[in-house]
Amino acid sequence: MLRIITFFIALLVSLYALSQRETSIYSNREQSQHIKSIQQIYQLKNIGELSLPKLNSVLSELVYNGDKIHDSIAKLHMHRSYFATKKDLINGLKSRIKLLSNYSEHLTLEEISSAQMKVGKTYFKLKNYQLALSFYEKAESNVTSSDKKQLFNYYGLVYSKLNNFTKSIAYFEKAKSMSKGTKELLSSLNSLGFVKYLNHDFKGAKEDYNEALNLFNSNNTKIYSLHFAVLQSNMASLEIETGNLKKGTQRLLDIVNSNFFENIGKFQKQETFMKCVRAFLKNNDSLNSKKYLDLYRATLKFKKKGASKERLLYFELKILYHSICDESSLSKLAFEAFLSEQKKLTKLQLKLYNAAGTITSTFYENQIDLIDSNLKLEKQSRNELDISNSRLSMLFTVSTVLFLVFSSFLITWFIQKRRVQKRNDHLLKLKSALLSEKKMSNDLEKQMTEKDLENRKLEMTQILNEIRDNSSLSEEVTDRLQQMKKKGGDVQGDISQLLQFIKTIHRNEEFNKLIEEKSNILRSGFREKISQSFGHLSKLEVQLLILIRLGLSAKEIAQFKNAEASSIRTLKHRLKVKMNIPKEVELFNFIKKI
Repeated sequence: MLRIITFFIALLVSLYALSQRETSIYSNREQSQHIKSIQQIYQLKNIGELSLPKLNSVLSELVYNGDKIHDSIAKLHMHRSYFATKKDLINGLKSRIKLLSNYSEHLTLEEISSAQMKVGKTYFKLKNYQLALSFYEKAESNVTSSDKKQLFNYYGLVYSKLNNFTKSIAYFEKAKSMSKGTKELLSSLNSLGFVKYLNHDFKGAKEDYNEALNLFNSNNTKIYSLHFAVLQSNMASLEIETGNLKKGTQRLLDIVNSNFFENIGKFQKQETFMKCVRAFLKNNDSLNSKKYLDLYRATLKFKKKGASKERLLYFELKILYHSICDESSLSKLAFEAFLSEQKKLTKLQLKLYNAAGTITSTFYENQIDLIDSNLKLEKQSRNELDISNSRLSMLFTVSTVLFLVFSSFLITWFIQKRRVQKRNDHLLKLKSALLSEKKMSNDLEKQMTEKDLENRKLEMTQILNEIRDNSSLSEEVTDRLQQMKKKGGDVQGDISQLLQFIKTIHRNEEFNKLIEEKSNILRSGFREKISQSFGHLSKLEVQLLILIRLGLSAKEIAQFKNAEASSIRTLKHRLKVKMNIPKEVELFNFIKKI
C-alpha cells in the first residue's frame, strides 16, 4: 500500500517538474550542425562564401524542425553567422535585435543575456557607447558566472570611451580579481595600465605593466606574442610620455625586430608602426620616419573604396612628416587628402550611427507591440488555463476515486465496524445540507429584494426624466409664445407653426428617449464634458450636438425632427456662434475632439 502511494506521488512530481523545465527552442549545437551541413553541400569553407540571395534561397527550402517559431529562430541564427563572416555589423545587429524583439520568450535567460552582450559589443564597435552601456546593463541581471568577467571587461572599455576612468578602473579591477590563468590576468593588467595611462596616473600604469611583465618572465615556456607586443607597445608609449624618448623608441624597435612580430596581426602591426613614426618625428629623424610611414602605408588598403580611422591617421602622420622636412607643397596636399578622408569617415560613422539608432528604435517599438499583443492574448490565455485546470482537476479526481475504490477492498473490515458512525455522519450531512439550502433561500430572497429596490429606483429615474422633458417642452412653447407676443401684428402663421410643433411633441419625446439611449454609443463622458464646457446650452441644443457627433447629416436630422434641413443648418450655425467656434472649423470636427 505504501509503495503504491509513493509511486503515485513520485509520478505527479515528475510530471510537474517536466512541465516546468525551461529549454531553448534552438540550441547552439543545432546551429553549428546546420551551418556545417550547408558548407558540405556547397563545398564551402564558410557560409559567407554564398551570396545573400543564394543563402535566402537555401534557407527557404530548408525546414529544420517543422515548427514555425523554431525555423524562424534557426534562420535568424544563420543570417547572423553569415553577416559575422562578412563583417557586416549593421545587418548582424538587425538579426540579433530581431531575435531579442520577437523570440525572447523562446530563449533561455542565459541566451538572452549572451545576445544582449553581443548587441552591446556591436554598438561599441559602432561608437554608440550609451546604447552599448544600456545593453550591457540589461545583460547583467541574467549573465552566467563564467561570462561575468567578460562583462566587467566590456564595462571597463565603454566607460573608458566615455572618459569615466574611475568606473573603468573599478570594473577592470573586478575583472582582474576573477581572472583564471596567466592569459586572462595579462589581459586585465594590460587594460588596467592603459586606462591609468589615459587618466595620467603614470605611476599606477607602470606598476601594472611591470606586474604583467613579471608574468611573462615567469612563463618563459609559453609567451603569448600578441599580449607581449601590446604590453611592450603600451610601456613604450608610457616611457615616451614621461620623457624617456630614447628608451621608448628602442622598445618599439625591439618589437618590430622580434621573431614573433609577423604573427601578431595587422592591427597591432599598424599600432607599432604608427608609434615608431611618432617617436622618430619627435626626434626630427626624417629618414626613419619615412621608413616606418611607408611600412604603415603598406598595411592599409588604399585600393578599397571607403574610409577608415587608420587611413586618416596615415594622412595625419604624413602631414607631420612633410612639415619637419620643410616640404610645404606636399604637406598641403597631404592636408587636403586628410580633410577628404576625414569627411568620408565622418559621413560613414554618421550613417552607421543613424542605422544603429533606427534598429534600436524598431526594437523598442516591437517590444511595445509585443506587450500590447500579450495583453490582448492574456484573457484568452486565462480562459484556456481555466479549462486546463478544470481538466487537470477532473484527472486528479478520477485518479483519486480509482485509488479510493482500490483501497476500499483493503479496509472493508474497518468499514463494517464504523457503519453506525457513518449513519450519524450521514445525518449530520443532511442537517448541513438543509442549513445550506436555507442559507441559499435567504440569499435568493435578499437578491430579489435588492432587485426590486433597483427596479423602483429605475422607475423613479424614468419619472424624473419625463418631468425634465416636459419641463423642457413647456419652456420651448413659452418661449415661442413670448416671441409671438413681442412680434405683434399678424401672427396667424406663427400660431400654425406652434400647433405643428405641439403635434410633434409626442414624436419628439420618443426620439429624445432614443437619443438618451443611443448617446451611450459615444465615448464615455461626452454629455458631461459638453455640460461642463458649454453649460449655457439648452437640452435640445445638446441633443442636436449628440446627433451631429453620431454622424447624421442635416437632412437626416431634419427627417427625425420633422423639420426643414435649412432650419437644422441654421441651428448648427447658431450653435457655432454660441459655442465661439471659428468659421473655418467644422462643427463635427470640433465636437469630435471633446
